Formats: sequence, C-alpha cells, structure tokens
Amino acid sequence: MKSQPWTAYSQNIASLNISKKTKDNINDIIKVSYVADDITYEMLGSRKRKIVENNMVLAKVIHEFFRLSITAVGNIFGKHHASIIHYINVYENSLYRDSDCAELYSMLCDYTIDKLYGVKADMSVVDTDRLNNIQLRKLVQELRVKNEDLEYKLVNIKNAIHA
Repeated sequence: MKSQPWTAYSQNIASLNISKKTKDNINDIIKVSYVADDITYEMLGSRKRKIVENNMVLAKVIHEFFRLSITAVGNIFGKHHASIIHYINVYENSLYRDSDCAELYSMLCDYTIDKLYGVKADMSVVDTDRLNNIQLRKLVQELRVKNEDLEYKLVNIKNAIHA
C-alpha cells in the first residue's frame, strides 16, 4: 500500500525547530488540503497544476499563520526559499482570483483558526490583533475578487448600452 501523500513531508516537518503542537498542526493542515483536492502520492514532485497550486496555497497559509521563515516553509516542501517566495507572490497576485484556490485558501484559514484557537475561541487568550489581521486579509482577498467581477459586469453593461 502506498503512503498517503501528506506523509511525504513528515520528516521535513519533524526536523524543524518548532513545537510538537505546531508540527502536528502543520501536518494536519497539509493532510486536510491534500484530501480536499484529491492529491495522490504519484502527484508529489510533479509539475501538475493541481499539486503546484495546492502547495502555493499551503505555503501561504503556513507562512502566514505560523510565522515560519520562508526557508523553513521551503524545507517542509523540499523547495528552495526562492520557490516559496514565488509561490506566495503568485497566490497574492493572481491565484486568489481563481475560485478553487480562493475556496481552498478560505477553508484552510478557517480550519487553521479553529485548530489554533478552537471553534469557540476564548477571546481573552486569543491574540486578537493577529486573528483580526488574518481575517482582514482573507476579507480583502474576497472583496478583490468581488470587485473584479463587478468591474467585468459593468464593462459588459456599458458595452451593451453602447452597442
């Protein structure tokens, strides 16, 4: 029986100088992401769009929530730090518009917030500035997508009127 794809990164995560809880959370997030996108073990290391985009979203979420260095995130995926910078930039500059990637990002953010703070987080112990910042980033990305969609519709309406 082949390994589950998310186990491929377990040794890389285990080698990081972070708490066991953080390591477990990162492993869980990768598992949830790969299960959600039906990532198979055979896809690992390939350049298939599905795995590359999934890893781009994962790199962004892991870097954002766990404040790991770009190099540490690269070590998880066996990638050079420049690849992780590229992953994050591609997501922030274009992939957030892709509905599947935006949905995966949103789901992973919600999952990570629940994992870190609990479904019913005790706000007296939550770093609210950090939580609010993450929620605001997510909202800004969602609003960008809606804004672009509305601009597109407006252009179509203007063209229809002038036609």
